[in-house]
Parts: sequence; C-alpha cells; structure tokens
Amino acid sequence: MEYIEFDSQKEKLLATESKIRELVGDNPEFIKSEAFNTPDKIAVLGNLFDERQLILNRLFQATEEEMCHLKRVNDYLLQLRTRLQERVDKLSNDIIADTSFDDDYNIDGHIYLPYNDESSVLKLETDSLYGSDFHLMISALDEYYFYLKKRYLWPSACSLNTLDDGVSWSNDERLTGIIICHDFYELCYNRYYSYQDIIRLNDFWAEATLVCQSITTQAGDRLTVD
Repeated sequence: MEYIEFDSQKEKLLATESKIRELVGDNPEFIKSEAFNTPDKIAVLGNLFDERQLILNRLFQATEEEMCHLKRVNDYLLQLRTRLQERVDKLSNDIIADTSFDDDYNIDGHIYLPYNDESSVLKLETDSLYGSDFHLMISALDEYYFYLKKRYLWPSACSLNTLDDGVSWSNDERLTGIIICHDFYELCYNRYYSYQDIIRLNDFWAEATLVCQSITTQAGDRLTVD
C-alpha cells in the first residue's frame, strides 16, 4: 500500500472514530442507557463500526509483532474452545451418571472477550501508526454487543464443536500459514472487530454453567418433567 493511500485511509479512520465518539462519549456504557438505545442510534453506530473495521483491515500491515499476536490469539481461542468443550462434556457425563437428585438440568458453555479496564487492551508498537483509540473503540464494541445480547461467541459449547476441522476459515493472503479458527472468524467476519482490535484483546472469559432442578411434591414424590 502506498504511503499517501495509507495516510488518506488513516484520515478516514480518525473521522469515523470521531463520529463514534460523538455518539457514545468517553463512557461507552452510555450505549445501555435509555437516552441512547434507540433503534436508529444503534443502527448508525453499527454502520460506523462496520466502516471502521473495513478501513483498519485495509491498513493492516501484518508486521512481525502483529502476526505473532494474531497467531497467539487464534491458537488460544482454539485451545480455550477445546478445554471448555471438555469441561461441558465432563459435567454432562457426571450428571448422567447420578440422577438421584436431578429431575431436570441444563448445561451450557460460553466464550466472550469483555472490556473491563485498560488492562483488557494490549499496547503494541503499531498503536501510533494506526492512530486508533483502541481502548475506547473496543470498550464501545463490547457494550454494543452487550446491548444486542450477542456478547457470547457463537456457537455455545453445549454441543460438539465440528467447526474446527483443520481447514482455515480465512482466505486472506496476509494470514497464509495460519489456520484461522472459527472463533477468530466469528470476531472479524461476523462482528465489527478489526484484525488490529483482535490482536490487542487481553481478557478471555470461558464459563461452563450447570443448573440442576429437583421437583417434588410435599410428600417428596418426584414429578415428571416433560
């Protein structure tokens, strides 16, 4: 990419982020307030996030440092998904082995990458190159997906993951040699996270949940759940 084109795209990026800042201010939690969360404003914000992602992905330089972090995040997401699946499977097997208490149960597992504080976003050498306010933008993206009830990566871990079969989910030539897992793909192709955002994410949450129910009469007779 020619420098003058890079410079032009960077100007567009900064202008787009300025519009996002005008909407959400310096506190992205405003997205969840009644004063903000109208369908029109959410739609405008989504369009701006989309534009920002496209610009940043065009600008992505794929430096040695960036590719190191990209591979690290991709590999860790795949490892986390595998470990979460194993945990969910173990919970399920334990419940099936002992039904003396449970009349009904529900098991699920989720992965999400929240913004909690400044430590949630890594500082990299290319921060000044792109000029993005990564902290504010990633925080705003987190609140945006929280509002849309799409904070968890799809799919949940309640069923066997057959999406990662050793074939990369990306055909971007800059990522050649890295088998992109489905969770990485979910972030950068089905959501508005750019490559630069993803490699700076530093909070990875995985949770397996188990809800057991014992349903009885006053006499202790167990009831059948349809």
